[in-house]
Amino acid sequence: MSLFQSIKGRLLIFSLCISLIPIFAITTMGYFHATRTLKKQTLEWLTAVAESRKIHAQSFMEAKSARAVDFGSDGFIRDTLETINRGGVGKGGAVIALSDYLSLEKWSLDPFITAIAVVDKGGRVVASTRKKIIGLDASGWEPFKEAINKKYHQTYISKPRNSPYLDAKCMFISTPVTSRKDGDTIGVIINAYDIVVLSLITANRAGMGETGEVYLVNSDGIMLTESRFTNGAPLQQVVDTEPIRKIAGGGVKMAGVYPDYRGVYIVGAAVYMPEYDWTLLAEIDQAEVFAPLRALRIVALVVGLVSVVIVVRVGVSFATSESRPIEELVDATRRLASGDLGHRVDIKRKDEIGVLADSFNTMADKLAGEIAVRKRGEEELRKLSSAVVQSPSTVIITDPEGNIEYVNPKFTQLTGYTIEEVIGKNPRILKSGKTPPEVYKDLWETITASGDWRGEFCNKKKNGELYWEYVSISPVRNTDGDITHFVAVKEDITERKRVEGALKESEEIFRNIGSSAQDAIIMADNGGYISYWNEAAEKLFDYSKEVAIGKDLHELI
Repeated sequence: MSLFQSIKGRLLIFSLCISLIPIFAITTMGYFHATRTLKKQTLEWLTAVAESRKIHAQSFMEAKSARAVDFGSDGFIRDTLETINRGGVGKGGAVIALSDYLSLEKWSLDPFITAIAVVDKGGRVVASTRKKIIGLDASGWEPFKEAINKKYHQTYISKPRNSPYLDAKCMFISTPVTSRKDGDTIGVIINAYDIVVLSLITANRAGMGETGEVYLVNSDGIMLTESRFTNGAPLQQVVDTEPIRKIAGGGVKMAGVYPDYRGVYIVGAAVYMPEYDWTLLAEIDQAEVFAPLRALRIVALVVGLVSVVIVVRVGVSFATSESRPIEELVDATRRLASGDLGHRVDIKRKDEIGVLADSFNTMADKLAGEIAVRKRGEEELRKLSSAVVQSPSTVIITDPEGNIEYVNPKFTQLTGYTIEEVIGKNPRILKSGKTPPEVYKDLWETITASGDWRGEFCNKKKNGELYWEYVSISPVRNTDGDITHFVAVKEDITERKRVEGALKESEEIFRNIGSSAQDAIIMADNGGYISYWNEAAEKLFDYSKEVAIGKDLHELI
């Protein structure tokens, strides 16, 4: 009698089928479920990393644009450039004085600046921190051509490129310089930055594993920052990947699995920065992301082999007297496959059914434990990666209710508060009372409506000292569109505020003194042209202030 004709054989085959098929289905479904879960969590984390670095990059570039505007509004630079434009006596001295002023007073304000150049309205470099470019014709330079037609306080940011004049890979931020007398454009000031500064934003790979990296790509598909795998990547490495093509076609973000610029499959997220026409990508090799699932495959294989041995040994008795325990096991496996990782079977036996039940519980314990550990690990990685630990700016991350979950070391250094003193608290612990309440109201209404908020606060340190910050706050969403966190990046602008206040106070004092003085007070620039003429001078020389300002001193006296 063949195996298929005997009751024992058919029961044995039946037992094998009803036990091995569910086990195979459970382990397969569990494996694919774990794969999907791990992929989803990784993509959410990488999206949060990309959004966080995008905010950092935007804040960095806005600060650099503000620096250019600050230089362009400098009174000495504007007055000296007017003197140079007029020509005549004093022009040579004004050129030297302006170059010295740029080198001594401005260059030191920003360690990331490679060079500063002042270009007159005709396109000639009249002053610079790099002497070899003084006198060059800059009328064809893109930073000059774009900035000369912009309004006061507007800036132009050029595409990063190789600069033959500066022997460096640079990006240029330029802004018009206007006359203090009539507001007409009299030239352009250009700040050159070595693009290595962009790598400061992306180089922090804490929590990114062995293959994770963050990098920037311009609209031409050229990498702007350092690569983890390719030396000399900035302005050299071509990136023609799926996210770059989708964003070039009008997309704003993408997350998924695709080959990167090396041809290696990675799990990545990309976000578009329309202000600069850049794409920021955060990626990790697919092999590293799914490496933890190898252990799950081994467990499934072992459990499958053990199940085969057990089913073969129990034979017919497994199919007759043990139907109820089998049903319990089948039900348990279905619940496990549906996501009920806490369910266990309660079969107290010392035979093979008991061994199978113990094996199932062991497998379920291992699976639940590994997934729980993985979830905790992914959450910790997400928090670690989204925190810009080495950022030169203060970074605060809060939950959707506004309670602080993370602050970076710069925060504790600036405010004097320890991490333990602020975790769980509202950022208004820093409130000084100097910031109008409507600012906080506008802030909260903006970010809870999914908008980005930027503005200034006057805050108070732990020791009571007041300080000013320029703040950029943005919401972070999960794949379902729900706000999960708020990220605030802050720049200390206390010194700038102090200088602005002192300047306003000095100007007010000078105006009061000049208007009330009984003696004539006259001021002229280096070229001898009158810049101040008080009421006493009007009476003494019989020239009104409107007539005298801008005239040669020797013509009127």
